Amino acid sequence: PKVKRIYPFAVTLKEVVRTYGQIEGTVRPELRPLLSSHKRDVQHHISQGFQVQWQSAIKLEGCVRNLAAAVTTYQGKAQEATALYARLEERLERLGTCPLVPTADRTALRDVLEDIQGILDKFSLGSFSNMESWVAELDQTVEDKLLSRMGRMVDAWLRVFGVELAAGEDQALAASPAQRRRQQRRRRQQSVLGGQPAAAVGEEFESDLVMAPIIHEVVMRDQVLTVVPPVQES
Repeated sequence: PKVKRIYPFAVTLKEVVRTYGQIEGTVRPELRPLLSSHKRDVQHHISQGFQVQWQSAIKLEGCVRNLAAAVTTYQGKAQEATALYARLEERLERLGTCPLVPTADRTALRDVLEDIQGILDKFSLGSFSNMESWVAELDQTVEDKLLSRMGRMVDAWLRVFGVELAAGEDQALAASPAQRRRQQRRRRQQSVLGGQPAAAVGEEFESDLVMAPIIHEVVMRDQVLTVVPPVQES
C-alpha cells in the first residue's frame, strides 16, 4: 500500500528531473543570466526535496508538485528567451547590411534599431533577471557594429574625395569638355568603390551616401557666362 501511494510521485519526479536536465542542455550561454532567478527557484525546491521523507506522502506530494511547477515555469521562460534572442540576433546581423534609407524590399537602419528596442521591451516585461547588465552588453555590441559601419562610410567618402578627385584632375587637361561630361555621367552610374557596378559592391549601402565628383566649367558663349553642366544636374 505504501509503495502504491508513493509510486505516482516517483514517476512524476523522474519526469520532472529529466525535463530539467533537457532545459539545462539547450539554454544558450548568452541567456543564462536572464534565466538565473528561475533556475535558482528550481534548485531551491530540489534542495527542499532532500529533506522530505518518502514515508510522508503528503509532504512528498507537495514537494513534487512545487518542483514540477518551478520546472514548468523555467522551461517556458527558456523557450520564450530563446525565441526572442533568435529574433534579436537576426536584427543585429542586419545592422551591418541594411540600407540607410528604406527601399521597396529592404528595411532601413532606423527600423532595425526600432525592432531591436521592441524586442528588448518584451524581454523587460518577461520577468527575466539581470536585465540591466545584459542590456549594457547588448548596447556595446550595437555600438561596435554601428562604429564599424561608420568607419566603412568614412572610408567611402575618403576614397571618393581623395582618389576620384585626383583622377578627375589628371584627366581635366587631356579631355575635352564633351569628353569630361561623358566621363562624369559614367562615374555617376557606377559605384564609388573601385569603379564597380553598385550591385557588385555588396549590401553595405555606404556608397549611396556619396556620388562621383562632378567638374563644372564656366564657359563664355556670345559674351554670356554659362556653367557646364548646369548646377541643377549636380
